[in-house]
This record gives sequence, structure tokens and C-alpha cells, in this order.
Amino acid sequence: MDIKQQEQRLTQMIENYRNSECQSLLSSTNKKVSYRLKKAFHKARADVHTTIVTEKQRVKERIHRAQAELETKRRKQSIQADTLILELGFKNIKQQLLNSWQNDSSRQNWINSAVESALKSLPYGDWYLHHPVDWSDQESRSVIEMTQTYKINVYFRHDTTIDSGIKIEASAAVLDMTEQGLLADQQRLESRFLALFHQVSHHE
Repeated sequence: MDIKQQEQRLTQMIENYRNSECQSLLSSTNKKVSYRLKKAFHKARADVHTTIVTEKQRVKERIHRAQAELETKRRKQSIQADTLILELGFKNIKQQLLNSWQNDSSRQNWINSAVESALKSLPYGDWYLHHPVDWSDQESRSVIEMTQTYKINVYFRHDTTIDSGIKIEASAAVLDMTEQGLLADQQRLESRFLALFHQVSHHE
């Protein structure tokens, strides 16, 4: 083998070595790049997942706050509406009672009903009947007629605090059939009035 051939062979060996090293470096580089890409992908996916979870939680919290605020607003509006209903309702009831007292027929029925209740619930003896200033002698006579067989002495008293109805006292017992007495249990009446109002409104 002459010198020229030896040079060619050596050159080929160098070329082969260089190609082999380059291939090895490229393979190693590709593996590193692939690993880094996978790692970056996994991190990006984890970041996206965390962002989505966080945003979902924020949306839920905003929805809950909005629902709570809406419910509070609804309760407030409901209370305001009920207050107005009761105000108008009691104003109407008081007017109806006054109208009933000013009507001769219903007024006498009112008096009779009060005396009948008193006969069932109050002790006999001396009765003190409180009435409005527009009380008539005929009304006094009607009460005496209803009580005379029961050994009851009725004493009639004008009461400027009474607009409608009568109040009867006997010993320590009292039967209050005035407007104020009939509306005294306001809490119970309010509950019944609102229940009736909403029941009627529901069926309309």
C-alpha cells in the first residue's frame, strides 16, 4: 500500500469517526430536547389545569355571593311588601269596624254578641260597661233586658278612648269587645291576615 492509499484510508477513517460522533451528538441532543419538551408540556398542562380549577372556584364563589345577595334582596322586598300589606290591611279593618259600629243593625249585633260572650265568661253581680260617647238609652235598655234575669247590675260609663264596641268589667275580669280589644292580639292577627292574603293571591 503506497502513501497515497494510506492517506485516503486515514481520511476515510477520520470521516467515519466524525460522522459517528455527529450522529451520537445529534441522538443525545434529540433525547434531551424530547425530554425537555415533554417536561415543558406536562408543566404547561398542570398550569392550565390549576388555572381552570382556580377559575371554576372563583366563578362558584361569585355565583354563591350573587345568590346570597339576591336572596337577601328578595327577603327584604318580601318584608317590605308584608309590612305595607299589613298597614293597609289593618287600616281597612279598623275602618270596617268603625263602619260596622256606625250602622244601626250591625252595631246592635255587635252589642248583643258582646253581652252574650260576657254572660258565658264573666261572673254575675255588678258589671261596668264602658261604651263610646254616642251611646243611646235604647242600647242601655237592650243590655238590661239581656241581663236582668241573671241578677246582674249594669253600670254604664262613657269612655272617650273608645270609638267602637264595648268593654265590660266584672270584679277582676274584663271582656274587651272594643276595636282596640278585638285588634289587641296583633301578632296573631297579622299571621292570619298574611296567610289569608297570600292564599288568596296564590289562587288568583
